[in-house]
Amino acid sequence: MTRQRPDAPHPAFLLLTSWAKQPPVEARKRANVVLVTSALLLAIMHYGIFMEAPLAGMARALGELFPVFAEPAWKPLAVKIVWTVGTLVFYLLLPAIVVRVVLRQRLADMGLNLAGFFRHLGLYLALFVPVGLLVLVVASQPDFLDTYPLYRDPNGIADMVVWELLYGLQFLSLEFFFRGFMLHGTKAVLGYNAIWVMLVPYVMIHFSKPLYETIGAMIAGSVLGFLSLRTRSIAGGALLHWLVAIAMEIAALAQRDHFFPQ
Repeated sequence: MTRQRPDAPHPAFLLLTSWAKQPPVEARKRANVVLVTSALLLAIMHYGIFMEAPLAGMARALGELFPVFAEPAWKPLAVKIVWTVGTLVFYLLLPAIVVRVVLRQRLADMGLNLAGFFRHLGLYLALFVPVGLLVLVVASQPDFLDTYPLYRDPNGIADMVVWELLYGLQFLSLEFFFRGFMLHGTKAVLGYNAIWVMLVPYVMIHFSKPLYETIGAMIAGSVLGFLSLRTRSIAGGALLHWLVAIAMEIAALAQRDHFFPQ
């Protein structure tokens, strides 16, 4: 019988690790930077722009700078503007700075590009159909109407359009953070398993939403993550996410008989 060398790894350890190839050191360093940065930014966002008190305080400050937003009719839009700017800063601007300055990579390498957008557009629009139908199914549910619309009392169609454009910028930022920065920043180390690492915090930001939306986020986050890796772009996912959100807002407004505010 062959005796094992005292300094040799145990056979069980070799069996458990035989599937894993160590990625390059630089790739591991980049992944570490991405994950630590993501955790820090998510924590700051939660206590900064996702909490009612600080968000209201920043909206008041906006009203002091621009008196129109201090008027009762426009205060809700001021809150949405502050929220959108906050998501742009923490989901997009700061991660983009990390990508360029610390990681020294192109933003296009993180999915912020239009490569193949029109070639894959039909696929994303096809994915919208079943999700849009599900929105119609749940639109009358009390827990859905407790959450949506996010902008409950628009002053008119123009006001609503402004909000939806702001909402779209938020989804561009969100998709860049989760399906771009987190996903493409760790794929060299984790491969397709980067989807599941990204999925955990993505699902957690939905914990304040209805249960079926959180479960839907698990499915949608996985699918959009896979498509982002395959297409190397977040553009289609951002558009799909925005279209679904618009459908949810319109469905909720219609349920509240507030579809065409005067």
